[in-house]
Amino acid sequence: LPWSDQSALLDPEKVCGLAGETFTPQFKDHASKQHAHWHLVASPPADDASYTLEKSGPYLLVIANCATVTTTPAEKVLIHGSIAIRNPYGYAAGNEYFKSSVYGLAFSAYTVALFIWGAKLFIFTKSSDARRAFHHLLTIVASMGILECALSLALYVQANKTEVSREDSVVIMLAQGAGVAKMGYFLLVFRDVAVEDESCKAKVIQTAVMLLYIVAATFKVSVGSLRQTYSVTDSTWMSCMAFAALAAAFALVWVMRGLARTMQMCREASDDKRLAQFQHTTLLTLVLAVSSLVLLGAQYLDAPAQGFKTWYYHTLVADAVPQAMALGALVVMMYMWRPSEDFPSMSEMTEVDAEVIGLKEDTEAPTGRAEHEPAGPVQFGLGDEDDPAAGNSAVAKTIGSNGRAAE
Repeated sequence: LPWSDQSALLDPEKVCGLAGETFTPQFKDHASKQHAHWHLVASPPADDASYTLEKSGPYLLVIANCATVTTTPAEKVLIHGSIAIRNPYGYAAGNEYFKSSVYGLAFSAYTVALFIWGAKLFIFTKSSDARRAFHHLLTIVASMGILECALSLALYVQANKTEVSREDSVVIMLAQGAGVAKMGYFLLVFRDVAVEDESCKAKVIQTAVMLLYIVAATFKVSVGSLRQTYSVTDSTWMSCMAFAALAAAFALVWVMRGLARTMQMCREASDDKRLAQFQHTTLLTLVLAVSSLVLLGAQYLDAPAQGFKTWYYHTLVADAVPQAMALGALVVMMYMWRPSEDFPSMSEMTEVDAEVIGLKEDTEAPTGRAEHEPAGPVQFGLGDEDDPAAGNSAVAKTIGSNGRAAE
């Protein structure tokens, strides 16, 4: 019977409503009486029964043992079975009605982006020096996006055609795992654009930041998915979102520090072209951070409800907007950091960085490696113009590295 009308339809004291030897449900006289249905459970079990529900919304299943107690203690009753609800469009839940279209479009967009990017990276770019580690990371991000959308599309198509609940499908775990992996690799892209070769300490920090980010994202995605099916308290949902926001804040600081350091090096080296690239990347990072914060608030307000408007809102904030943000940022990064023949090679980038921080060898100094080796001896002579009394009998002298003169 309809959940919203349970008190207006059902009297717990008269639920059995035995009329002679025949069970007759006693529903109250209410307008929703036509939407309440009953089924007699017999042993052996009878055939399946089907009903047409003309009223949308949550329904309440009431089980009543109306048998007359003739033994002491009362005989226990075991009831088993299942209820399958089929909508006019299929078995999928109402809040998943729009999702197959969203992931179908996203799958097509990711496929086109990966095809164009792969052609640019491996066909039109002849020199391997123009490729960087973040170029391959961008390829992985696009591949994870395709995998996530393909699995999600298969999940919702399967849920619409079969009676099996999507919670019983392993595809949902694979799809969510691919989505988390996509965002993790995307975070590495923004970091590796600025910093490619790092020390062991930096690698440890990277591992800690990535682990925190992935764990927080996994919790948020899992609880957000369960929230539309099971009863999840607002405090639990808020805790997961706060944890995700904290992990994202650490990741943002980590990325911004790398970008800021590299931009400072570009300014000191007067490399305006690379500086503009890093400035645009920083702007994109900040836009994504602000947009993600707004989206987080919208997802918190996405409570389970009935009606096409609320289902559309749920699909918009839980699936469509996140996919659009990720895909848009991916395309922008592919365009800004596309491989180019005039892009400085790794050796040139390292040489420029070494000059900026003062580690490049001074090839004009005759004393060798100034900061790593002792200066060699310097020989000079005194001419007549320097010492008239000596005439032409100038003696060559050498100043050694110990600062003492020796003939």
